[in-house]
Formats: sequence, structure tokens, C-alpha cells
Amino acid sequence: MSNPTVEAAVREECDIIMKGGITSGIVYPRAVVALSHRYRFRQIGGASAGAIAATMAAAAELGRHREDLTGVGSGDSFRKLDELPGRLGGQLSTLFQPSRDTAAPFDVMMIWLDAKRSRSAKIAATAMLVVRRSPGLFAAMALLMMVPALVFDLALIGISNHAHEWWVLSAALLVWLPVALLAGVLSTAVVLALRANSAVAENGFGLCNGHARRDADSPIPLTDWMENELRNLASSEGTDRPVCFGDLWGDEATVAYRKAFTVKPNDGEAFVDHGRGEAQLSAVERRHLHGLRATDCLVMTTNLSHRRPYRFPFDTQEFFWCAACMAEYFPDNVVTQMRGATTAVGDMPVGKDADGTPLVIHSECPRHGGEPLYLMPLACDIPLVVAARLSLSFPGLISAVPFYSVDWTRSSEHRNICPVWFSDGGISSNFPMRFFDSAWPKRPTFGINLSVAHPDSPEMVWRPKPGASGRLPRLLPLTSLTGFASAILDTMQNWNDTVQITMPGFRDRIVVVRQHPDEGGMNLKMPEDVIQRLADRGREAGENIVLGVPGLGLAPFDFATHRWIRYRDAMAGMDELLTGMRERWDDDMAPFVTATEPTTHHFEAGANDLHATRAVMDAALELDRLGHPATRGSVPHPIPDLRLVPPL
Repeated sequence: MSNPTVEAAVREECDIIMKGGITSGIVYPRAVVALSHRYRFRQIGGASAGAIAATMAAAAELGRHREDLTGVGSGDSFRKLDELPGRLGGQLSTLFQPSRDTAAPFDVMMIWLDAKRSRSAKIAATAMLVVRRSPGLFAAMALLMMVPALVFDLALIGISNHAHEWWVLSAALLVWLPVALLAGVLSTAVVLALRANSAVAENGFGLCNGHARRDADSPIPLTDWMENELRNLASSEGTDRPVCFGDLWGDEATVAYRKAFTVKPNDGEAFVDHGRGEAQLSAVERRHLHGLRATDCLVMTTNLSHRRPYRFPFDTQEFFWCAACMAEYFPDNVVTQMRGATTAVGDMPVGKDADGTPLVIHSECPRHGGEPLYLMPLACDIPLVVAARLSLSFPGLISAVPFYSVDWTRSSEHRNICPVWFSDGGISSNFPMRFFDSAWPKRPTFGINLSVAHPDSPEMVWRPKPGASGRLPRLLPLTSLTGFASAILDTMQNWNDTVQITMPGFRDRIVVVRQHPDEGGMNLKMPEDVIQRLADRGREAGENIVLGVPGLGLAPFDFATHRWIRYRDAMAGMDELLTGMRERWDDDMAPFVTATEPTTHHFEAGANDLHATRAVMDAALELDRLGHPATRGSVPHPIPDLRLVPPL
């Protein structure tokens, strides 16, 4: 038997980010396994389907850590991950199950997603489904549409005793019958669509909430399947407790986090300024906390109520949750874990009225009257499956998840508890390559991107050569009004990620997995052979990084070259930033800071602040004296634009 401790000691470390893509996520398990032979994963992230893959990879790394400690089952966790596409097989489409009230629109969607049916067959199948769903309404609508024809014919022919004229009348009605049937189908479809609109809104604005079953005999749904797989990969057999972020981090990191982030009592207006449970940490302290974590996982989610992205898990407790709501989305063991890790919000001070009387609201769930709301558990106590589900809420297909918050922008007397809807992370950032970024990385952060097949290349897996390619984004043609509209939406959603991944120091560590139209995406009914083909392409992507492609002259990923590119890139960007600051310092900022520091009471500076700033400006002056070496010679392009951006 091999020695797992020795094997663990020689593994290099890496981070990895995976892009969203619904069923395209089947690419990731074997890509991660291929990388795991050389690397230990320290930080793992993603959005949407990439978030599911991120949590699965994190659980497998936890399982491997447990195997290394015990010497039992060495390699089992990543073997299970490698086998996951095979276990999924024909089960993929069954993971997406509608609630009873959203079954009709879900079945219509599945008809139109069936690539084997022609357009006419899809139209016919949709019409038959509409009739089956509401035969009485269809019959009534069709008969109603026959009335105008009957009235017209009687007015034209009159009441007659001649059999011949009655035959003519019957023939005329038969000619009108197809029109009446078509009108009956269309009007029934409109009525069903109006009902479906209300049902989908009630179901969290999606057809499937991930936990509901179509009926009692239906197979396991998506969220329950994810929870089972996470425990399986983490070697958590024999317990119902879900895998939590603290399990990934390890005991030392979890204890340190609990000391830094404590649950604070309700404090009214102070909540707005400091955030509930948010610690005031220096950059050094924050980086130290993250550095203690054996494995970390981070996913992207989109807060539609605030119109902005968020990283999850949160490091604040500004959002609350309802156990009754969560029970609609997650299995019992997940709700039990979260309930045991926090406390009820209770009565909350929200300000004072015009007379100075304190205003208090009773925090209860607006969607389930009388149900209490709870503080968000600390990140270490949140189940991993919550992160996966919160990031995978594909609009329309998979329901958004409700948390709750106070709208502190309202006047005191109008403040109340409001739902806050979290949906798919891919809405705002489908490929968050910046998650674990640093100016001078000490380990590589790999990215697995998804794209369509290239017209000029048979290669379905591609990685740019370091510093030599990948700067220019791919040109995609526009040939129709529908394509034009799709391009607008795609640009709105992905422009930030698209620009980021073409930067030097980013593009050389991203491998692209290309797909044909019948693969991934919304192809919920992919045959098993297509699933296996995609999964094996994922393994090829991982091997592309580790082994390169000798036949194409592509070497394995070289971290030394990557570090040098990042070094030159960061220093060039720093030069641009410091030069601009230095130009303002002597004549403008230095007199302003000197005059303002003793008088202001907002955000007082620490000791030696002015002296430290002068030292930085002296360094900028020295850059100028040396001739700005960072922006001379062969500089990676484009030079980054260093600027202040809000955290997610």
C-alpha cells in the first residue's frame, strides 16, 4: 500500500475556477480528477453549474484529506468524483422536477428542448399536451368558437326543412371546425399560460425548486442528490450531518474565524454601518484567516433584489432566513444544521419616530406568517450544498432562493422585513476568475472555460500559449435579429469576465472546453454517450494543463513563466497608479491631508499615516528617477487598470 502521508507531502497546490453552463457542468469532475494527480486544491470557486462542481471538488479534497490522515481508502474520494458522470448517466434529466403547479409549463419546455423532434412535431406535441392538461376548457373554447360559424350559416341559409340544405350547413361547419379547434388550443394555452405565470412566481420564479418531487414515486431531485453526493465524496458515511465550510477549513481555521466573526445583538442603525457579525480586520489579519484554511470554497450568487452579485458564503449577517422557506428548498438535515447553528432574530430596533419614540419590528417571515426569522449562521457552519444551490438558480428553470432583510433606506416608520431573492451566479459573473487573484500569486489559479466549437479547428480542448495568444476575444457572427438580441444579453452578462480572461497572467492558465450544439447547456436530455463524451473532454482539459499537448507544441503549464508574467504585469500597473498619485501629491494632496487630518472626525487615520504616505510617494519619485523600468522593455499587454472596486 502506498503511503498517503508521503503522497500528500509532495503534491503541489493550486486553485481552480469553473464557469457556469447548466448541464455543461458534466465536464468538470474528470477535469478536477486529472489535476488532482499533481495538485492539492486550496481554493475552489465557480458560478452556477461551476459552483456545483466547486463544492463537489472541495468535498473530494476533504475526503482525500481524511484518507491521508487515516490511511484508509486512499484515492477513493477522487475515484468517486471520476465515476460521478457514469453514476449520473440517464439520471440527469430526472434531477430537474417541477412542482405540481408548474408541471404543465415544465413539460412544454421539455418538448421544445428535445433535439430529436422536428419543429412541426414539437408544435403538435405541445398542442396535445395543452388539450390533455385541460380537456374541458379546450372543448368549451372550441364549441364557443363554433357559435359564430353556426349563426352565420343559419343567417345565410335560414331554418329549412330540406335535407340537402342541412347537409350544406354541416359541410360548412366542418370547414370551420379546424379553425375552431386551433382557436380552442390557442385560447386554452393562453389560460394555462396565465395560470403558469402565477404558479412559477409562487414557486420562487422557477419551474423547479430543486427539492420538490413531481410525485411520491419520482426519483431524487437535484438538491437532495447534491447533498448526498457531497457527503459521499467527503467520506462522511454513517452520518446525516451535511458537509459544512468549517469541515473544509479545518479546526484551526474554524476556531480563528469564530473569534474574529461573532454574532452581535440587534443594534438598530449601527447595523447599517458595521454589519451584523462583521469583524473589523486589517488586510494582514484577513489574509491570515484565509491562509489557515486547508481548503476553501467560494461561489457567486446574484441578489436580484439589490441588483448586484455577492460572494457566498457571506462574512456578514445582514440577511436572515426562515426555516419554513428553507424546508421548501433543502432536505431536513440541512435545515436542522442551520437551525442549530444560530439564533432567532427577535424584535429589532429600526429607528425612532418623529417624537423620538423607539420603533421596533417583530421579525417574522412575510411568506409564512408567524414563522420566526433566524440570523445567518457563521460561514463555517453553513452546509456546502446551500452554496451550490444558491449559485445554481437558472432563471425560469430553477427557482430563486429567498432570504430576508430590512430596507434601511426607507424612513424609520416604513422599515420592515422584506424578501431578498438570490438567483443564478451566472447572471452577474459566470466565470469569476478574480475570486482568488493576487498581484504576486504563490500558486496557480486554473480556470476551465466553456465555449462553442470553433469553425477552423477540430480541437475541442484549447489553451493559449503563454504570452503568445488568447489576447483577442473570439469573433462570433451576427446573422439574425434573434442572434442580435442574444448577443446583447450575452454581452450584458459576461463582458466583465470576457475582458478579464484576456488579460496577461489570466489567459495562459485558462483551458477552454468547446461543445457542439447538442452538448451541455439546456440539453437536459443528453444521452449517456454524450454525457460520457463531455466528461472525457473534461479529463482532456485537466491533462492539457498538467501534460500539455506535445503534438501541437503546447507545453505543460509552467508556473515560473506565469509568475514572471504576473510580476511584470503587476509592476506595470503599479507604475501607472503611483505615477498618477505622485503627480497630485506635492501641489494638491500633501497640503490637503496635512490641513485636514487634525480637524476631521470621520475615519481617523492611524498613527504614522502621513509619514507612511510620504514614503510611498518617495518610492514613486524613485520610479521616475530610475526611468519607470516596469513600463519599459517587453511589457505584457494590455497593462492592467488598477482601481478601487467594491468587494463582492
